[in-house]
Amino acid sequence: MPANALLAEMHNAKQRMPLILPPEAVDTWLTGTPEQATALLVPYPSELMRAHRISKRVNKPENDDPELLALVEA
Repeated sequence: MPANALLAEMHNAKQRMPLILPPEAVDTWLTGTPEQATALLVPYPSELMRAHRISKRVNKPENDDPELLALVEA
């Protein structure tokens, strides 16, 4: 699944898109047919998301503190 406009700007060249399910789709994802689950594989609307830059320290599991999610200026 291609990344939406927001995630395409921040991810590497692979432009990955995580699956984000609206609450009403969770039951179908968990108990539906493979075809029904596949139909849910659509990019989440970027206008419903927000993003900000965070520390690269988040990439190391030994770093585990609230400051990891603090806004970092570009």
